[in-house]
Amino acid sequence: MKRKLAVLLVCFSTMSCIACGSDSANRKEEPDKNESGNAVSNESVEPDEPDDIFLNESGYSVVNNSFGDVYVYWGATVSNPNANVAASFPVITVTAKGEDGAIISTNDQTLFYIAPEDTVSYGGFIDCNGTAPANVEITSTCSSFVPDGSDDVVKTSDFVISNTSEIAGDFGETTYTGEIENIGNNNTDLVAVTLILKNNGEIVYGDTTFVDSLTPGTKKAFEISEYDLPKHTEYIISAQSW
Repeated sequence: MKRKLAVLLVCFSTMSCIACGSDSANRKEEPDKNESGNAVSNESVEPDEPDDIFLNESGYSVVNNSFGDVYVYWGATVSNPNANVAASFPVITVTAKGEDGAIISTNDQTLFYIAPEDTVSYGGFIDCNGTAPANVEITSTCSSFVPDGSDDVVKTSDFVISNTSEIAGDFGETTYTGEIENIGNNNTDLVAVTLILKNNGEIVYGDTTFVDSLTPGTKKAFEISEYDLPKHTEYIISAQSW
């Protein structure tokens, strides 16, 4: 009788162990669920990388003065296609090259900010060291972006240009005058005012001056004087925070 009882106990113990092992092998991991009962993924989602700024249009003119100096005056319009971030310190690169492709002169022009879905223009010049270039390459890029609403990011629509004039002088100079008003809410210590010349819709020249201390509601006059300008059919003056 004792022997039969021992055998029964061994069988019961063995059956219990097999049952436990079978349950562990067939159990499936349940996904985490939120309060509504929906499954929640544990994988983190990386934010999309911002798109690079876009060079809408550009152009230039080669200017030779009576002292044998050669300059390239250029203009460009650049856009930030991103809706939620501002382009921080974008760069416009201007490179003058000779017939053989050798670099005569190059310069990086760093801007300040381009607000989300905003467009800015800028113009300037590079010294070609007395040599007229065969062609000039103008490119743009930006490697840093800041969230929309950051301090110091000002939309171009905060500035209104008015009362502009193109005045031809007696000694080959042309003067552009006008007024700029800050209709936004940001104090701007410095504003870049850019002149772009176009000939039949194509940019042929650009230059920039600066106006300081333009507080909200303030209007100030500006003046840009240029010499030996190329043929052009229109002029455009715009502004951006600096």
